[in-house]
Amino acid sequence: MLFVVVTLTQVARVKRVADHYDPQAFMIVMDANEVMGRGFTLPGVKLEKMLRERDKKEQARRGQFDE
Repeated sequence: MLFVVVTLTQVARVKRVADHYDPQAFMIVMDANEVMGRGFTLPGVKLEKMLRERDKKEQARRGQFDE
């Protein structure tokens, strides 16, 4: 079994490679809302900045409900 996470632009290439090696291969292609784990950061986006923005949003959300 092989499980891969690729960008939308890479899907066609993965299909071609899979078909080349195994024309009978079973494949599921689906959207992912979130991928977490080592190596899955967005290109050009700093992790610290993402975490700060997430924390600010969470604090703002909590502030709305603390009253």
